[in-house]
Order: sequence, then structure tokens, then C-alpha cells
Amino acid sequence: MENCKTKCESTGLIKKMNSLEMCILVSFWNDILERFNSTSKKLQTIEIDLTIVVNLYTSLIHYITDLRNTFSHYEKLAMEKSEIKEYKVVRKKKRKVPYDESCQGDTSFEARESFKINTYFVIIDSLLSELRKRKNCYDDINTMFGFFSNIIDLPVTEVRKKATKLQSQYPEISMNHL
Repeated sequence: MENCKTKCESTGLIKKMNSLEMCILVSFWNDILERFNSTSKKLQTIEIDLTIVVNLYTSLIHYITDLRNTFSHYEKLAMEKSEIKEYKVVRKKKRKVPYDESCQGDTSFEARESFKINTYFVIIDSLLSELRKRKNCYDDINTMFGFFSNIIDLPVTEVRKKATKLQSQYPEISMNHL
């Protein structure tokens, strides 16, 4: 009995894996994860300063933004690798329309457009949202403390201005206690 269940599950997995959509996602995620991995290694270096961290996040944001326009590239790549040329046709579920509504405004897409809009773009938008949150945090920290990494190169007036701003941000720390 257990063996039948396992066979059935594995057959279902094979059917899901053997699709154009899955091939697109595999290539797409491979590129993203390679880029994230190389960025992560740079972020973990000991000598890194806040400006470089902000620049790395900015670079990732630009990279992911550019991926929005490369769907056709991943689609072509998937078709070449998998030899599958068509998207899975999913039966559109009809929703029950309440008495006071019409279904006139409902939009339906072809399988390709549906996958592109409901999967590919959603992944990109989610990644961008999270990367921007993280970058904004580092921007704030860099604005406040970033001048320490190049304090030697800054004019004394600029150092004083930034130190005064830092002190006003943290009034509980008095210069007399240092």
C-alpha cells in the first residue's frame, strides 16, 4: 500500500517537474541565486564598509529590476533545454457571481501571460520589495555613521557637522562621558 502511494506521488511530481513553467523557473532562480550568493559572500567580508553594502544592495535591485524584461529569454532557454513548447493549460475556475454583480470586469489571460503575470512578476516584485527594505535600513545607518569609514579624507568642518548630527540623534550620549 505504501509503495503505491509513493509511486503515485512520484508520478505527480514528475508531471509537475516536466513542464515549461518549471524549466523557466529553474533557469530564472539559478541566475538569481548565483547573483545573491556572490553578493552574500561580499557582504560577509570583514573589511566591508557601509557604503559598499548600500552599493551592493543597489546593484541587486537593478539586477532584479532588469530581470522583469528578460522573461522571453528564460522562456526561449527553457524551450531549448526541455523541448517542451507549450504551457500547461489550466482550466479557468468560474467564480460564483453574486446577484448584484456582473462578471464583465473579470480578466482572463492566455497560459503564457498568466504565468508571466501571476508567477514571474510576482517573484520579481517580492524580491524587489524585500531588497528595498533592507537597502533602506542600510541607507539610514550609512547616513548616520558612514562618515567614520572615510573620516581621514573629510574636512574638519564636515566631520564636526556629521558628529553634531550624530550627537543630536543620540542625546543620551554626552561628550563629557567619553
